[in-house]
Parts: sequence; C-alpha cells; structure tokens
Amino acid sequence: MVFYGSPALMHPATGIVFGYAGGTHTYALRLPERERAEAIRAGATRIKHYPGVQRSFDLDDFGPEWVFCGWLRGEEAWCLSAFESAGDG
Repeated sequence: MVFYGSPALMHPATGIVFGYAGGTHTYALRLPERERAEAIRAGATRIKHYPGVQRSFDLDDFGPEWVFCGWLRGEEAWCLSAFESAGDG
C-alpha cells in the first residue's frame, strides 16, 4: 500500500497502517504506548532530521503512536507488536 506517497505496511484484517518506509534510512512504526516508550528510550525519535538540508519530518502528521526507528536493539519485537496492535483495531 502507499501512505503519504511511500510504501507502508497495513494489517490485512483491519486495514490499519502500522509501518512506513520513507527511504533507505527513514522508516517508522505505529506502536502501543509501552513499546513506544521503550523504543524512545532505545533511541527512536518522533522527528527525523536530515543532514545537510534544512528540513525535517515530524511524525505529528501521522499521530502520537508513531516513532522513527533506526535498526535499534529490540526492533524485531516492536515490529511484531506493531502488527499485533494494528490487528486489534
């Protein structure tokens, strides 16, 4: 599926988008509160700053559940949690 002009992951049963890919180094997950807090403690962010340019990408446009990841420890579990949470509707 395409979401904000880029590839996205959507739960097949509910249609809820739970993953977003904006490029090689820009991807985000829609996480439940506990996992979102864990991800932020591990280094995930809500705003992506791009080096060498004066623009950034703020996930406030998507909603408060979203965080940018970055191949952080624990992401495999967060991916599963994002999928399961999206399935709960």
